[in-house]
This record gives sequence, C-alpha cells and structure tokens, in this order.
Amino acid sequence: MIKSPVPGENRLSFHEPLANRLRDALAIGLFIVLAGFVGYSGLRLALLLWQRFS
Repeated sequence: MIKSPVPGENRLSFHEPLANRLRDALAIGLFIVLAGFVGYSGLRLALLLWQRFS
C-alpha cells in the first residue's frame, strides 16, 4: 500500500506481494460469479411467478 496524504486512505500499488493480489483477484472473481448466480436466480423466479399469476 502507498501512504496517502489523506489520513485513512491508502491506494493499491503494483508492488504488493503476489499472494495478496491473487487473493484479491479470487475474491473479486468469486463475488462476480455469486452476484451473477443471484441475478440469474432472481430473474428466473420473477419469470416463473409472472407465468404463474398471469
């Protein structure tokens, strides 16, 4: 992390250890996969309910 002039605000740098960057990339990837699954499930449920009550 690079120290920022604003207290409490740090920026990511490319000099972080590879393990930290890999962990962050995996966390972001998992978040995207789970968010996509939740969105897909919600859309499918909405379509099923619409078909049921129309």
